[in-house]
Amino acid sequence: GSGNSIGVTQFAGGVNELILGETSGSADSTINYITITDSASNTKNYMPSETNSTGSTGTRTLDNSSTVSVVYFNWDSANPKNNNACAIQLEAAINHNNGHGSTITATRTGATVNLSHDLVGSAGNNATLAKTNTANNVATISGANFTGGITGTNQTNTPYIVLTDNEASPTEKKYVPVSQGDAKSTGFSGSIGDVT
Repeated sequence: GSGNSIGVTQFAGGVNELILGETSGSADSTINYITITDSASNTKNYMPSETNSTGSTGTRTLDNSSTVSVVYFNWDSANPKNNNACAIQLEAAINHNNGHGSTITATRTGATVNLSHDLVGSAGNNATLAKTNTANNVATISGANFTGGITGTNQTNTPYIVLTDNEASPTEKKYVPVSQGDAKSTGFSGSIGDVT
């Protein structure tokens, strides 16, 4: 399915909220991250970091001693340190092998990271986005679910084109358009819908 986007807005008031939760013993309310779950239920928590490299993984311990596994994106390595640079690092973390590199593709425009599911059709619509302890003035999420994926089906009364060569024994070929992601590949020979 087609995806959602994550936008980062300019920090204000002198507090860099993205690095809260980095120190040992931080309250749960300061540990912030963005959660993406793909359609195969692979969940990754993307956490900004001042010290850990982009795409590296770690575990955060919460106040109740439970843990959260995270994939870091290092905004501190950016020069200059601004929202566009932070979005570059988030994009890289999502596309990293430790992130959703094989199921979700992140692309960036300015400080906005757009996501699309690599599954074709409506199956990609099952992916979700969420954020934890991240204020709207730090990062916004355009929607909780991926949308727009459509699975095409071959109907009866299937449209097709007939080409007949001009030989002594004419050969007739029927060509049927199929939707992107259809199981029939170019050059398929057989039946599609009601066309053989």
